[in-house]
Amino acid sequence: MSEKLCSLVDLAREIPNLPLSGPARLAALRAAVGNRPAPAALGVRRRAIRKTPRTPSFPITSSPRPAPAPRPPVIRMTEAEAKALPVEVRFFDREWYLKQHPDVGHACIDPSRHYMEKGWREGRNPNPYFDGRAYLEANPDVDPATNPFEHFIFFGIAERRRLKGAVK
Repeated sequence: MSEKLCSLVDLAREIPNLPLSGPARLAALRAAVGNRPAPAALGVRRRAIRKTPRTPSFPITSSPRPAPAPRPPVIRMTEAEAKALPVEVRFFDREWYLKQHPDVGHACIDPSRHYMEKGWREGRNPNPYFDGRAYLEANPDVDPATNPFEHFIFFGIAERRRLKGAVK
């Protein structure tokens, strides 16, 4: 490559009475470039027109993506079932949790914190009215990596999701 891009500083030295700034300076620099390869800073470098289309760097497959698996329907509670739920199902019961899991008390860990961080993953329940495993089985569209009690509180109540499988 014998042609060398000219330096913007060298080009400015060649132009007599070059304005210090503004559109007049830019116009004078562009005019001075002429047919020489222009400095990139001037923004006048001509782009080569590509005659052949670019080939992607990743392989193109002609097979379409597989359709996502259909989501199982959510079986909702009836109005009577929703009213029959004890109010306590919505709350974490510290005393009950400590009675059911004395290891938490012996470790001097706050029971609600233990449940939120580890207990639900271990299959422990927040109160006697809520069973996390039964909730996940009744609602297969809920991600099993999600805290089931938290999901129930934030979404399940409003969506009237069942706590257990449908009564047959």
